Amino acid sequence: MFKKLILLGLLLGLGFGVMVLTTRGSHFEVHTTLDMDESPARVWQHLVQVADWPRWWPGVERVVLECPLAIGTKIGLQLRGRPEQDPAIVVRLEPGSQLVWQRNGVFGSRAGTGVLLQRAGTGSKVQVSNTIDGPQAFLARFTGREAFVKYQRTLLAALQKDLGSSPVVEQKKD
Repeated sequence: MFKKLILLGLLLGLGFGVMVLTTRGSHFEVHTTLDMDESPARVWQHLVQVADWPRWWPGVERVVLECPLAIGTKIGLQLRGRPEQDPAIVVRLEPGSQLVWQRNGVFGSRAGTGVLLQRAGTGSKVQVSNTIDGPQAFLARFTGREAFVKYQRTLLAALQKDLGSSPVVEQKKD
């Protein structure tokens, strides 16, 4: 019995190792967009006040930013229910329109979060993106899409509420 357990453990470990090696190039990406009646400039000013994120960003308990936002800036994000992790690193910053950061994921993966702002009429189109590159992406394709979309919708609604913005009602064209 003991030999069978050891053999089963070895086979599981081997299978896991093969999965990690063969999924290193995997990519997972989810986007959710919401139209708001606030200008991109107002949304951007709200977004870059990172110390205020815990007030409206679901799951964020604390944010530590040691210097102004720029490419390469480290963002210390403490997430609810998660032990301290490596800081997120700003990898893309286009003032007024885009902020993207990445952090280490599991099994050597990279996880990214981004916010893209675009003008939409007199308001804004706000898009939240989550990406994962590496073995974790392979797993996320099976288990994560719906959870990411639900979270992104909750995040966008919380941002909209904190801005005091009302939803944009699309007009039907005849």
